[in-house]
Amino acid sequence: MFAAKARMLAGNSLILPATLLERSRPFWSITWSGGEPKRVDVGDSPKISAQGVIAYVRDGQIWIAPLNSSEKPKQLVVRGQNHVVEWSPDGTHLVFVSTRGDHSFIGIYDAAAKS
Repeated sequence: MFAAKARMLAGNSLILPATLLERSRPFWSITWSGGEPKRVDVGDSPKISAQGVIAYVRDGQIWIAPLNSSEKPKQLVVRGQNHVVEWSPDGTHLVFVSTRGDHSFIGIYDAAAKS
């Protein structure tokens, strides 16, 4: 069951949730060639793009981080409570739902333009 929850990254990394029972959980990046695991962050619903970037939700906000670098995760500044993140097949756009009280929006983030 644990192996079924592992998400593969195109290239040479694998992302594993630290536990399957917690709602917000730490997740780690591990290169296929070996070496030490790198803790990416803590969050919900991590999704990996074809470009090697992970998007996830933490405390109702969307965060992104490249898996194969030492850059710290960056928060996408979007009003409301955000959830349901999914990457486009080519990994250039991130779609998400932003809930704002009595209505919701579908947002699209352009990873190349960073907007």
